[in-house]
Amino acid sequence: MPAHAEPRPLSGPIVIFSFDRPEYLGRLCASLKTQQRVTIPESSVYLLQDGAVSPYSGVRVAQDEAIEACVATFQEHFPGGVVMRSPGNLGIAQNIRRGEKLVFETLDQEIGYFFEDDLELGPLYMHMMEELYAALRPLPNIGYFTAYGDVKLQAPGPEVKLLPMAHNWGFALLREAWRKIDARLAPFYKVLDGRDYGARNHFRLYELMRDSEFATNATSQDAFKSQACAELGLARLRTDVCFARYIGEKGVHFNAATFDRHGFRDMRWVEREDVHLAPISVAEVEQIQRRSAEGLRRFRAEKFDEMFSAHADKRFDEDRLVTREDIEDMYRLVLDKRPHGDNMFNNFVGKRTIRELRRRLIFTDEFRMRNPLPSEWRPKD
Repeated sequence: MPAHAEPRPLSGPIVIFSFDRPEYLGRLCASLKTQQRVTIPESSVYLLQDGAVSPYSGVRVAQDEAIEACVATFQEHFPGGVVMRSPGNLGIAQNIRRGEKLVFETLDQEIGYFFEDDLELGPLYMHMMEELYAALRPLPNIGYFTAYGDVKLQAPGPEVKLLPMAHNWGFALLREAWRKIDARLAPFYKVLDGRDYGARNHFRLYELMRDSEFATNATSQDAFKSQACAELGLARLRTDVCFARYIGEKGVHFNAATFDRHGFRDMRWVEREDVHLAPISVAEVEQIQRRSAEGLRRFRAEKFDEMFSAHADKRFDEDRLVTREDIEDMYRLVLDKRPHGDNMFNNFVGKRTIRELRRRLIFTDEFRMRNPLPSEWRPKD
């Protein structure tokens, strides 16, 4: 873009997913405010703030003060932005899906830009995302694209080339691709229904992957979206030049040691202003998509069964149907007795799950009387 050209408006809204890290959120928001060559209307910036307490288990997973600090941080940077709080804790998968539905169903947009709180943007990040959108929009089978770059390569520019996308960081997603991906993920979301994301049934999720020719070693929503793109033939693309830096040193998947090991402490965005996209062809995009899909196919064929077997040796499927032996074992361990009569056997064997049986016995007065709370856990008068 010539230096005298007017900044252009973004082609779609920005959605930020937030939980309990206001310091990271502040860095992301501040970097969005410094974007060059684009204009970002505050009314098109949305904060999807997750809640502190699970609606399913009642477990508190964050402090209210951290939640309020995140909202205040966002409003400090974007007083005209839109805050959408979740009353309870949805977990990252359902919170992101909430944002996707907002963009593609409620707002009926063709493209959305999605950020978690742990990416700090260089001043040309959104400019490059718009350049990518203009170049990729006419091409078939485009799913995700992003401009955070390759931390190991950190290409200097000025020419910007495409690579397979790794992490789902600071990404753009197209509406038609999302509709296909979301439909393909229906079994994944069904497994998540009614439970905390952190307590998702990994056993059942690996079973879903076992039925595909593509697989990964994780059961996260990012992993299943990568698998869905491989199955659907959708490309996931990123730039070789870094236009952002990852800052999530503290989080679910990273600590200081892993952060350093992956080289993120030395990640820098490109400083030059003469960056430009190399020409992009359909053949190039197809080659990148095939390379990504082949990696998932090879993992499924060569490593997945061994990994799943090792997982099954350590964990049980709590959603499998109850056997007679399960009822007898559960009564013995939880209530120190045998079940009386045949009612429990008739109602549960082959009809209800282990999880339902466990809940049925633990949430009883008899269990509470046999297992009183320690004094320090009891309500104070």
